[in-house]
Amino acid sequence: MLTVRPYLTTTSGAVSEKYLKTAQTVYGDVTVVSVDIHNRGSESLHPDRAVTLCLSGDFEDARGYTAIFMYSDYWSRPQFGTDFSAVPDRTQGLIVEKTDGTYAVFLPICSDDYKCDLRGDENGLTAVLFSWYDKLQNCTAPAFCYACGDDPFALMEQCAKVGLEILGRGGKVRAERRYPEIFEYLGWCSWDAMQIRVNENGLLEKCKEFADKGIPVRWSILDDMWAEVRPFWDAEYESFGDMCQLMHSSPLYSFEADPRRFPDGLKHCIDKMHDYGMTVGMWHPATG
Repeated sequence: MLTVRPYLTTTSGAVSEKYLKTAQTVYGDVTVVSVDIHNRGSESLHPDRAVTLCLSGDFEDARGYTAIFMYSDYWSRPQFGTDFSAVPDRTQGLIVEKTDGTYAVFLPICSDDYKCDLRGDENGLTAVLFSWYDKLQNCTAPAFCYACGDDPFALMEQCAKVGLEILGRGGKVRAERRYPEIFEYLGWCSWDAMQIRVNENGLLEKCKEFADKGIPVRWSILDDMWAEVRPFWDAEYESFGDMCQLMHSSPLYSFEADPRRFPDGLKHCIDKMHDYGMTVGMWHPATG
């Protein structure tokens, strides 16, 4: 059983448990936790921690957890642990393995006005709703989906499906989506090997390596940074962080391929990759 204890934080930092209502609505095997906050005081809710839900229940009888959290504004990665107070900030999904071999799954929801993240603190596992909007005094929103069972993958899919249904935006879970048949096969992304140094010679060398080793790569994505960015020319950097700083601070000179790294143009390179049986997609630095 899941227990939820809510409180809200105002812009002055005051913490209150007044005017708070939470609800747990069951949709099959999935429970949706929502909040209905009407702050009758004169203060606004704090935009980045308006409502905090302290969570407890049988999921705390756990062998460990896997948290998927945003370590930057662009990317997420996993963290594994046993102490719920150490669940990282901005966690977007949490799978808990309980001592009886079953699982509990938490999936935060992003609604029209509020987003929910999971995080750990001195109280253990908490869910935090925030808006980034100032002057809001009310918060009526779903916070997260929660489910328990034997298959964590099925539980996560069920939570995602229920979350999409209550939001009413017409989204589909992965199993319901249609996508090109080519994505049934192994693919490769240039960023993983070359990052901002993506170039024709390197791409063709990688295609040849796949072919020589019998690795059945059928498609490739030419990721960002293939276009003309002159500050990259002859630039040196000592770390990944230095490279990212160079990348994000450098102006784009044109929408064409970089003339040094693709001297015969991008089409020439892609045609050569096609000769290796590679279907090529592109990430454009301007339009995505």
